[in-house]
Amino acid sequence: MAREFFFRCQRSGNCCRVGTGRVWLKDGEAEAIAGELGLSQQGFADRHLVAVDGRISLRERADGRCVLLEGSCHCTAYAARPQQCRDYPDWPILRDDPTAFERAAAYCPGIQQLPEPEPRRAGMQALLDVMAEQPVPEGRAPCLRASGPRPVSSLETDAFLQAFPHASSTREQPCPALEGESCKAGQAAPGICRNLPPERGFQLERQIQSLAENCGYPWSKADWTVILPDRVAAWHASELSLSVFDV
Repeated sequence: MAREFFFRCQRSGNCCRVGTGRVWLKDGEAEAIAGELGLSQQGFADRHLVAVDGRISLRERADGRCVLLEGSCHCTAYAARPQQCRDYPDWPILRDDPTAFERAAAYCPGIQQLPEPEPRRAGMQALLDVMAEQPVPEGRAPCLRASGPRPVSSLETDAFLQAFPHASSTREQPCPALEGESCKAGQAAPGICRNLPPERGFQLERQIQSLAENCGYPWSKADWTVILPDRVAAWHASELSLSVFDV
């Protein structure tokens, strides 16, 4: 069985454009999508459907993207999307096949896997050793001085939650370590908050990913404003313990 996981869509569009597969349509779905697109049923079928082994599927473009995908993450028929798309990632094949699940988790940032006790203990200890060698945030908080994405890993986020267990699961809430214009995270601060030169920051990122792989710690990475509340929601929905000291 696959690991326990929590899902909250991040609208990456990766599930619509990564790899290959089939989006199988149930009875009535083709008609609903055609209506949503303002096409006749025959026109929709000619342009967007393909028959495979007696079943009807949406076409894929040459690069593997769903024919209904516009840009990186906009489904042109979202309101009438097939049930298969609505159910993702809660598919039997992903629940029952760990290899298939790991592939999905690798390209979908909305899937938050939680570590089992031993990988969690090992990952936390290894991360503490690495982060003890890095500077902690001082002065005006780095998040107030920089713009753009601030990617943070699942391992770093879980370590942060050890120090700030009451963080909110709502994406609009500010970082709980922010007090005025100062960051109070200290050694719990993720690498992106450590004021490292770009090359050193890249090295640290690779180092953390390597130790997570060695410990079997489930890996994901997303902007801090997204991954923090999503990890909080994942732990709250789980029966696993957030505290490494309880395992």
